[in-house]
Amino acid sequence: MMQSTITESELTEAVVRKLSKAKNEPDWMLQARLEAFGKFEELELPQLSYGLHVRASQNINMTELRPFENATSHHGAITDGVIIEDLSAAATKRESVLRPLLEGRVFQNKLDALHAAFWNTGVFVYLPKKIGMTVDAAKVQLLLKQKHTEIVYVIVVAEENA
Repeated sequence: MMQSTITESELTEAVVRKLSKAKNEPDWMLQARLEAFGKFEELELPQLSYGLHVRASQNINMTELRPFENATSHHGAITDGVIIEDLSAAATKRESVLRPLLEGRVFQNKLDALHAAFWNTGVFVYLPKKIGMTVDAAKVQLLLKQKHTEIVYVIVVAEENA
């Protein structure tokens, strides 16, 4: 597990860049994060719906979020053909699979964009195309510290016949 030394206390473009650099991500991943950050600045928080016709705004103090204090990475594994690896590492190794999923996304609201820009713990699960492949059990376990802001991004890709 990698601990980041980034100390900024705001959700800024500089923090997005430092978080991506600390995770050693390729440039295309940084650009996807920056695109999400741009939308984060533009979009509104979603409204919560309670029952019929009752709506309420969310009261989230964005100044308390500190995703850069908990940038982590995970070790990869291959079990029964299922590939489980750190999302930042997968951005380089599996670019052809991940890049189309992360670039040019449409964000529904501010929280969706915040998640895409500032995630600090990511796991990629990949089941490649294989006819007749049988997977007994693929397990991903994330141990969250609960001390700092943890924004977890889990992407699962199962190709045809996987």
